[in-house]
Amino acid sequence: MEIVRSYPISSSKYGEGSTQNSFKTPLGNHVIKEMIGNNAIKNTIFTSRINTKRQAEIIHDEANQLR
Repeated sequence: MEIVRSYPISSSKYGEGSTQNSFKTPLGNHVIKEMIGNNAIKNTIFTSRINTKRQAEIIHDEANQLR
């Protein structure tokens, strides 16, 4: 297998972490099994892999960023 691109992401609103039952994205290497949203508008919200046709509000104010 060849790594073509690598992106640091978290797919959970709770961030990343390995604590059981924390609802955080577990740390480690993950493999994309299937791509969805190829023609979706940037910042589109997906719920259970379904395009909601809504865009996420991106917070640019550092005081409101999750830490």
